[in-house]
Amino acid sequence: MEEFGSLNGLQVLVVNDSQINRVILTNILNRWEILVNTAENGAIAIEKVSKDLYDAVLMDIELPYMQGYEVASTIRAKGGEYFRNLPILALTRMPELEKIEACGMNGYIILTDLERFHKVLSTYLKK
Repeated sequence: MEEFGSLNGLQVLVVNDSQINRVILTNILNRWEILVNTAENGAIAIEKVSKDLYDAVLMDIELPYMQGYEVASTIRAKGGEYFRNLPILALTRMPELEKIEACGMNGYIILTDLERFHKVLSTYLKK
């Protein structure tokens, strides 16, 4: 995966209820030298984004208790430049662009397409 290039030192929050997916995403992002923190549900994600600064959030759509769209809307509603500008990218196999845009997400990532995954991250994760 090194052929895609390093995104050294950037901090990303991965929000996914599947431990396996969190491990896979963490391994991919670590290979690109991205620092990763994880959350297994939306409430934890909102808490972490409120306490720590991230360069981006990778948000699963299907989460327990609160869907990813609702989590993204809640983050955006907090106000302030950080919450308004924080890149939030949907993790999905079947992107619903209208819903992604309506809740304030910036785009989407499909985990099975690593080249596109890296390209999207590179676009939003500029230091």
